Amino acid sequence: MTDVEHIEFATPTDRKRELIRTELDLVGVTYTVTKPKDASLFFLSSVLADTSNQADAWLQALKFIDDSFDPIGRKSFYERACDRADPLTAGAIFEGLGALIDQWGAKTKAAQQKTIVVEAHPNMVPDLPDLRIANEEMEFDLTFSPPKDVMLGITSAAIGVGASQEMQAWVTTLFLDATLPQRDRLVLSNRLRNRYDDLDLVDLIEIVKTLTARWYPEPIMGNRKARRAAAAKKTTITTQDKPKATKAKTAAKKK
Repeated sequence: MTDVEHIEFATPTDRKRELIRTELDLVGVTYTVTKPKDASLFFLSSVLADTSNQADAWLQALKFIDDSFDPIGRKSFYERACDRADPLTAGAIFEGLGALIDQWGAKTKAAQQKTIVVEAHPNMVPDLPDLRIANEEMEFDLTFSPPKDVMLGITSAAIGVGASQEMQAWVTTLFLDATLPQRDRLVLSNRLRNRYDDLDLVDLIEIVKTLTARWYPEPIMGNRKARRAAAAKKTTITTQDKPKATKAKTAAKKK
């Protein structure tokens, strides 16, 4: 048996992390952001320096928001991400995160806590068509409206390869909030809870992947051609030039 060398090391016992809170005015809504640990700052700054991989940038941004925003702030942030009438967009978010990282590099606490104001940025995916998803066997026929760039970025990152089913379920619910009217979301929620209904969460996840790939032309997860083929099986997608009333049927089966 090979001997194992043991190395002991000591860390400073008087080391304390100073609590830094900064007000971030993100296009008209102010959030109190707490400076996270250095590791969180490092990972985010690394992807912000190289914007070629949008999925990694969004993943680190989501982790940063979880680490730095309080529960009320996170709830407000995701509600704004879903609201197409709200001016919050991807450009404003990444400008705000970059400004926080730069300011937290200042030498004094006063400088690190100065209020940051971020103005509106244009939505980078405007004028996309509505898409109708239909599957006769599952009695599924709904028309989805394209969300803002921020919601497409979040979804493409959080629903990709390696994401847990819990993460995929969370972002699917968020995506449906951003793309469907309330009446259709309620119908889907009731169908998912009906044990006699064929529609299940995995079906909605595949629909969200398909829509995101159509509206957000970025590599999302592995081989996109194979992914689209699997998601499109027995399913048709129709481009809608004008918004149309949506409908959904409940496919409940009797015992």
